[in-house]
Amino acid sequence: MPDPMTLVFFEFPDEVDTYLKAHQSTTVRSASTILISLNPRTHTFLRRLGHAPETSLPYFSSDSHAETLRKSHQVSQWVWQRTRFADNWGVSFAYRQSVVWYIRLFAHHLLWLLEILHNATVRHHPHVIRACASPENNPAGHLIGPAERYLGRLVEAFGNAEGVSVELIGSATASRFGESCWEIAREMQRFLAQKILAPAVAPAYRFHLRRVGSHHPLLFTSQEYRMGEVARLLTREKRDLSMAVMSDWGNRRVGTNGAKGESAFYTEAWLGLLDPLAKEDQASRQSLQALLNRLAVEIDGADGVFSYRGISFARLVRRKLEQGIGPFVLSLHKRAATIQLLLDTLQPRAVLSAGSRNDDMITGELCRAAGLPAMLISHGSH
Repeated sequence: MPDPMTLVFFEFPDEVDTYLKAHQSTTVRSASTILISLNPRTHTFLRRLGHAPETSLPYFSSDSHAETLRKSHQVSQWVWQRTRFADNWGVSFAYRQSVVWYIRLFAHHLLWLLEILHNATVRHHPHVIRACASPENNPAGHLIGPAERYLGRLVEAFGNAEGVSVELIGSATASRFGESCWEIAREMQRFLAQKILAPAVAPAYRFHLRRVGSHHPLLFTSQEYRMGEVARLLTREKRDLSMAVMSDWGNRRVGTNGAKGESAFYTEAWLGLLDPLAKEDQASRQSLQALLNRLAVEIDGADGVFSYRGISFARLVRRKLEQGIGPFVLSLHKRAATIQLLLDTLQPRAVLSAGSRNDDMITGELCRAAGLPAMLISHGSH
């Protein structure tokens, strides 16, 4: 009689290490054990160790794409209908779209995992499904950080719903000590800049921007996506045109007078240095916080919307909203006040953007309210 079929899912290489420590190599290499890697890096790692894993491709077909997109559309529409808000500056779409965008991004990850689990189970009829347990880490911001592991939780819920035995191996987590020295130094630098540098130099820096504003520069929201090249072309055609670019904390290439391969921007508007001077309307912020709180509660009670293949992921979305996406959206409220201060100080003749996300959306709405010309030059179009 053949051994019962076992499926083992791996999302990250460190999960492979954790699993191999708990199981003998003969068990792992058994014909009745199928290893399924969920990303190319993990697949390569397994092969280097001498294993023959399957990829997730056979378990996520074109029909899978269609099914998961229909569900994510339902989620997006449901969230969109419950996120009406306008701040004291009149900014509305940026908040609404950000909440929908990042909830949908998170939902896509969960739907992808659930669809793979479903299709692999239908194909192989396993007796046991194994995966690493998901750690209880707080969501790392509005995106999905490497320490956020949801596979184990979904495997457990899926196994319970389908009547399949589940074995969760010890929790594998991405350690902070795995960060590069450069990443840690950057975080320390940002902390010092926000708490010490910005409050000290903000008034003098705004005085500098007022002087730049006397020339009514053309303001770019970024120099990425070849927007720096657009600025250089404009400089060649109109040499007396002053140009500035928005940035969080700066770029060393700015101020090099448009030489080949260098920046054409006369100055860089560091939003981080203006933050201490920006007056955030607290009543407006509290209204936004109340909306996010209400939305989190409603998500928790909407299992019909936030479920797929019989598995509810409502609580995972609520937690992500409360601890990751919500704080980020609230930071956009502060950023709106900072961008309004920048526009009042710099008095640009027009604003050019390469995208329509976060700061760019806020800037566009503020420009529209002020009657200031603004243009989106979509990245990839030039």
